[in-house]
Amino acid sequence: DDLVKSFSNVFAVDNERVVLDGYEFIGLNKVSDHEFEYKDRVVLDSGIYTQTGIFFREGKYYKTANWQDKALNELESMKQALEALPKPTLSEKSIYVMHMAPVGLGKTIRGDKGSIEIFDFLEKMKPRLSLHGHFHESVNLGNKWHLSYKKMDIIQPGQTTFGSTE
Repeated sequence: DDLVKSFSNVFAVDNERVVLDGYEFIGLNKVSDHEFEYKDRVVLDSGIYTQTGIFFREGKYYKTANWQDKALNELESMKQALEALPKPTLSEKSIYVMHMAPVGLGKTIRGDKGSIEIFDFLEKMKPRLSLHGHFHESVNLGNKWHLSYKKMDIIQPGQTTFGSTE
């Protein structure tokens, strides 16, 4: 936080609303429990839980014999995290920046792992633009990085191969 605050042109948008030139940026760094239980920003998405074993909370690693029970009893839901976000004042000038991609863009080697809750949220909020990460291989696996849906542009750029200029 101190590092971000030391720059006048860098903003932390996780669970925040930042206005720049009339556009509202609202961010969320939560991810669904798909393959990444180790992260302290994991939430449940429509009751999906897939992991067992080790998880990370408050700077420590823990083991659990029954991840599904722990997830169901202790994790926040993606829907709760989305509902807690600041509300935009003008949807046509709102831009969501989210770690997790919505369903339809979250392609991995195990299929589409995007968030149903995020897709439903975006459909309800109708932002002009949403930007997503998390599934770095999506573009290479399916050549799908963009959705135009009901006047929204939903972009999940992925990444290029290290050193590539393409």
